[in-house]
Amino acid sequence: MPESYDTAMRRLRSIEKKLSKNDNLKREYCEQINNLLKNGYAEPAPNQSTSERLWYLPHFAVTHPQKKKVRLVFDAAARTNGKCLNDALLTGPDLIRSLLGVLVRFRQGRVAVSADIKEMFLRVKIREEDRDSLRFLWRNNMHENPQEYRMTSLIFGAASSPCTAIYIKNRNASEFELEYPEACKAIRLDHYVDDFLKSFNSIEEARRVSKQVYEIHRKAAFELRGWASNEIEVLNEMPDTRNDDNVQLGGDTRIEKTLGLQWDINNDALGFNLGLRNTPTEVLETSLPPTKRQVTSAVMSVFDPLGPSPVLITGKCMLQDIWRSGIDWDETIEADAHKKWLKWVNDIKKLASIRIPRCISPGHTEGSYMFSLIAGKARAPLKVISIPRLELKAALLSAQLSLYERQLSHYDAAGRTNDPICRAPAEDIALDTRGIERK
Repeated sequence: MPESYDTAMRRLRSIEKKLSKNDNLKREYCEQINNLLKNGYAEPAPNQSTSERLWYLPHFAVTHPQKKKVRLVFDAAARTNGKCLNDALLTGPDLIRSLLGVLVRFRQGRVAVSADIKEMFLRVKIREEDRDSLRFLWRNNMHENPQEYRMTSLIFGAASSPCTAIYIKNRNASEFELEYPEACKAIRLDHYVDDFLKSFNSIEEARRVSKQVYEIHRKAAFELRGWASNEIEVLNEMPDTRNDDNVQLGGDTRIEKTLGLQWDINNDALGFNLGLRNTPTEVLETSLPPTKRQVTSAVMSVFDPLGPSPVLITGKCMLQDIWRSGIDWDETIEADAHKKWLKWVNDIKKLASIRIPRCISPGHTEGSYMFSLIAGKARAPLKVISIPRLELKAALLSAQLSLYERQLSHYDAAGRTNDPICRAPAEDIALDTRGIERK
């Protein structure tokens, strides 16, 4: 690896310049560094390197628009002479569970529980011989010489960190496979990195398995916190929940942010949180036409794992039309496109008022039906395709999504008695998909 001290020093001066203009950010940034040292996640680096693999990491702050906490991230992708630390790291296999799968299983049972692992990456230690590859520079006073420190735990920003942390979580759970089989299965299937989401058929099952999951994690020094449930009886049984500021135990507003969705715990319903955070307020709230760059940023920033396709697809089609017009990036869109833009922004805002039931397996015994959005998919082909062809492609997409959802749900043999039924918009489409000749 090339010498990286100078690059880290330049980045330190850059972040110091940014912090000097924001006292609150500077205070929180210093607290983050001090917490790393206080909790043993970082340590003063020895004067002599203990390894030939010496690397200095730049660092920066990441703030979430809906959270006050500042997260310190180490830039393992920063290059010196064309090389970076991530180039020398093995990413490992992708152990992250499907986001849609975690959410589908979260919606199966009547009783739902969620929590997250506190500081998951930082709870996993780095071997002594690898720590000099995670050195960084810091000083509390810009007029002093910077001090050298090194991380003793996994860092945010390293390509290998997600796989390593998830492997440790699963490896620890495997030690208790015979004693707590249900809890171990939940740890493997119902974690999305550090977030734990699980649904159960009864309060008793939820209490028992949740306590087991908590204890298994505790054996590996992972702390589950921020417990939330639609049944207070489950929370009352969880260790340390009454001392947890994040726990949802009641109140007029009980909204839990769950993997890109809003969980209305009082009504046990899910809502959409599709804020156009990258778009200036004056563009959203006035009749000022946006630029091509602003529209592209807005459409591509919308994220929702369930996929409210009727709204999202109109935004993609609008974006295609704008690109076909040939305008430059910072040129305002034309009048027709502006009308579509205003309607789309209004539809995005309306989605915030929509609620869908979280539980999609209510267990009705009187033969009644319930309709609910499970997931949605949409595609906007660039080539001109006939309407019958588009309908066929939609039918295929529906069948593929239904099969994918069924594979992700991990139903037991008695969990679902009927195969899914795909409805076609026209009889001709239904005949084509079944291979029946039309007359």
